[in-house]
Amino acid sequence: MAPGARHVPPADSIAPRRHRCLPSAALPRVQPQFSALRYGLPAYMQLRGTTPLAIRTGADDEGEIGVMHALMQPQREANLQLRLAEYLRFGLAAGLFHVT
Repeated sequence: MAPGARHVPPADSIAPRRHRCLPSAALPRVQPQFSALRYGLPAYMQLRGTTPLAIRTGADDEGEIGVMHALMQPQREANLQLRLAEYLRFGLAAGLFHVT
């Protein structure tokens, strides 16, 4: 933790201790990166593809951490890539392009 940074919650608090929070001592620079921060835009609070994997796949079920967890985005992407590889003809390649 950075010098002068405060722990949340304070040591004398009755709130629960930190549990698997990010950023952490092991990953001090991990920060979420959002596609849009303006309410009403289609990509509002959606994680960018450049967001570290610790956040995009950091939940217990390897989903993303946060409010969009229920969308199961990392699992959907992995499933789609697996299925594309099964059905493409030999020598062809496919990629995922996110559009919001």
